[in-house]
Amino acid sequence: MIKNFLRIFLFAILIVSCGYSPMYSKKNLGSFSIQKLTLDGDSDVNKIIKNKLRRYIKQSDENGFLVETNTYYKKKSLTKDTTGNTTKYEILIKANFIIKSNKETKDFAITEVAIMKSFENKFDESQYEKTIKNNLSSLISDKLIIRLQN
Repeated sequence: MIKNFLRIFLFAILIVSCGYSPMYSKKNLGSFSIQKLTLDGDSDVNKIIKNKLRRYIKQSDENGFLVETNTYYKKKSLTKDTTGNTTKYEILIKANFIIKSNKETKDFAITEVAIMKSFENKFDESQYEKTIKNNLSSLISDKLIIRLQN
């Protein structure tokens, strides 16, 4: 009992004294803002990107970026068994960005791909597909944030 308490206490002391701070805390928002965000394409992907970028949107900032986004989602059959049923899918999300600032215009694309196995239960498969879609969309928005910070 005392050993467990000592371990927890030492762990807490080490975490507090090492200067740990969350990566995306309010203090580390970055030195940029988004004046206008335009989203076209897949609505689920756009919703996740918009939620991730919400903290950076400041419409009153005239030095902010104008971000135009076009997203594309595709679920493609990769492999099939002998009966013709799909056993693996490839999930692809591509986002094309046009970033306009006072100085220049940048045009680039971010693509994320994942391989998903097919499930017997179609409900479980659709839930897993949504999870993958959310994760890939979050990756895309994180990469966009990193690009805008540089």
